[in-house]
Amino acid sequence: MTLTTATIRKLRALNLTDDIFDKVLEIIEEAKVKPPKKGDSADRAVRGTRLAPNWVLPSTWGQYGLQQGLREAEVRSEAEQFKNYWLANSSQSAVKLDWEATWRNWIIRTAKRLGRTPLPPTDGPKPTVGPAAFDHATWEAIMRAYKRTHQWKPEHGPAPGMRGCLVPPDLL
Repeated sequence: MTLTTATIRKLRALNLTDDIFDKVLEIIEEAKVKPPKKGDSADRAVRGTRLAPNWVLPSTWGQYGLQQGLREAEVRSEAEQFKNYWLANSSQSAVKLDWEATWRNWIIRTAKRLGRTPLPPTDGPKPTVGPAAFDHATWEAIMRAYKRTHQWKPEHGPAPGMRGCLVPPDLL
């Protein structure tokens, strides 16, 4: 509704006090503000949406899964299950305001179910070679061989009991 000069003249003809006239104009201005139309972007921001049928796991979301201790293949599998679950869900619970938060919760539950622990944050790039890059399974194999042969290879870093030993404490 646009206030034309004719409308303002009609209001003035009512001989309203300035205070009441201002309040009437304020009410008319408020009436002009329309709520967002159902389905437009402003409405979706308030109401939430369903997962898009063409949804693909964003790389940053995948990285979050890796940080929570999942392997790359597990993250991909979880992404497929996540998509299938939410696309097949016809209830109101399938409408979400923050799909990324929904993904994070999904991954946290999966990591707990699999007994995974989040990776510690790193201050820089992770080593790709040498003892600092060995995972727990590698250290287990090295320690089995060490207990069997009583020989420590220099490429494994300092031997158990030596200063700077990199073997995880639970394997010593």
